Amino acid sequence: MNEGARRIIAVFLSFGLFSIVTIVGGFFLGSYSLYPFLFLALSHAIAAGVLGYIWPHIGWRIGLWMFLVWPLFLLVGFLLTADYLTGGHANWKDIFVVLLFCFSILPVGCIGGWLGAAIKGRLGGGTISPIKSSSA
Repeated sequence: MNEGARRIIAVFLSFGLFSIVTIVGGFFLGSYSLYPFLFLALSHAIAAGVLGYIWPHIGWRIGLWMFLVWPLFLLVGFLLTADYLTGGHANWKDIFVVLLFCFSILPVGCIGGWLGAAIKGRLGGGTISPIKSSSA
């Protein structure tokens, strides 16, 4: 499998995790709970770790590819709620917390990918370094 296909898989996996985890989490935990975002960050770490284990030469950069869809999600979300945000009804503390969770997916995904590649290097007996890997 070539590098482009691996990147596309990581992007679509992130989109799938967002769709499934936030909808199911919001359904079971309520729409005003932050637990779906916590589960989303944890699911990204686990998915990035698995992808890092499968493709150790990509390593921590899996997190970058999994984060690729998030700026688009945030832009669309703010455009759809522009009237609410500018109307003075917004609770900025809640918005800041949600943004913090969304941007935490980048380092969490990078750490998950790095750990997956490090475990593969340790268990597989290979000499693949997750930090000094080839360019993706």
